[in-house]
Amino acid sequence: MKKFLTMIIIAAFLLTTACGKAASPLVDTAKEQSDQTAVLAEVTGFEDVNTDGVKLIALGNSDVPVGQYSEEIFTNLGFWDAMQSKISFGTNVKEVISQVQQGAVDCGVVYATDAATADGVKVVCSAPYETLKTPVIYPAAALSQAENKAVAEVFLDFLLTDEAKSEFEKVGFKIAATDTPKGLTADDRGTLTIFAAASLTESLTEIGKLFNVKYPNIELVYNFDSSGTLLTQIESGANVDIFISAAQKQMKALNEGGYINGDTLMNLLENEVVLIVPEK
Repeated sequence: MKKFLTMIIIAAFLLTTACGKAASPLVDTAKEQSDQTAVLAEVTGFEDVNTDGVKLIALGNSDVPVGQYSEEIFTNLGFWDAMQSKISFGTNVKEVISQVQQGAVDCGVVYATDAATADGVKVVCSAPYETLKTPVIYPAAALSQAENKAVAEVFLDFLLTDEAKSEFEKVGFKIAATDTPKGLTADDRGTLTIFAAASLTESLTEIGKLFNVKYPNIELVYNFDSSGTLLTQIESGANVDIFISAAQKQMKALNEGGYINGDTLMNLLENEVVLIVPEK
């Protein structure tokens, strides 16, 4: 009996281990009576991806910032190559979320903001600091060939206002920009085309409504997708006024290629990368 109680105490202790520590599988005694091979594993941290408890994990493709962050995390954990057969790739962060929501995978890696606005998923933990050294920064800028340069600058200035910042913060973004709004105005009519990372869908949609209260004659047209896909579209000649990326890599490539109006470039937001599982 004492030995049995000791085993229970140890199991309970392992369940409370901090995020990032691999948890031991828990034997479901009910299933054990009918099938001695049935084992239930709880995902408690990124290290658990390298255990038998995780059969499939959803990650972004290699051209998607969240996929690049994921590769950096698991490479630094030492088992990126070993986990390749477990990966189910998504073309953007919304697809990764969807796979987890549907229970098609055991877990996934996404941005904290996407997890906060998605139903049917549970955040296990944030990426351990020592595994992700690349800052998760969202830069924003007007394109050098923007058709509506003045209006583009007004919209970027609006993103620095308290009301816009509030919408970003509602979904979990941290404000990286240190500039204060200049109070730019525009009397122009027309259309402003904004290419933005998919993880900005909810916040920018709400900010757009606030912007149109002040500027009802300016139509905002959004294209939300992975930053890598948007990069390719811009390089292929897409008509774009503003680009907001989920990583500095894509913005840097466009800036070096002469596509970006450097005077408007700013680090707008900061995010976190988290591990999620289906909510039961």
